[in-house]
Amino acid sequence: MTGITAFIVDGTCNTITVGDSMARLKSVFGEPEHLEPARKSYPTFAIYGPLEFRLEKDRINYIGLDLNSERQPPASAHVLFEQKLDFQIADIAQLLRANSVEWLTDSIMSDDAQTVWITTNGVHLAFDAEGRLGKIGAVGNLDQ
Repeated sequence: MTGITAFIVDGTCNTITVGDSMARLKSVFGEPEHLEPARKSYPTFAIYGPLEFRLEKDRINYIGLDLNSERQPPASAHVLFEQKLDFQIADIAQLLRANSVEWLTDSIMSDDAQTVWITTNGVHLAFDAEGRLGKIGAVGNLDQ
């Protein structure tokens, strides 16, 4: 599985996963268009168009994709954007079930404006009030 469906199902983004190093990230995507170094309690941020990576101690602990962003993705991320990007809740439920991934609704992050699911693979999926997928985030605990 590749592209956007791999990211939704298992949090893999162009073969990058939570726990990978900055060197690995740069080997896949090149230099970020914006790099914010870590400071005090803030992680390092590496931005590639609508893709955001957060790193602590040189390891990725968050990968985010904003499907509503007007920023252009880097050419190195083309595989993420060569598939359908207009997903509804029913589409995502079907995809997750087909891949034996379970999820629950995050009652703290969900409200009238959005519904947020958290999958058993650590992927967060945010849907707008109309049920369209708008953001995907893969998170991990690097202490485990």
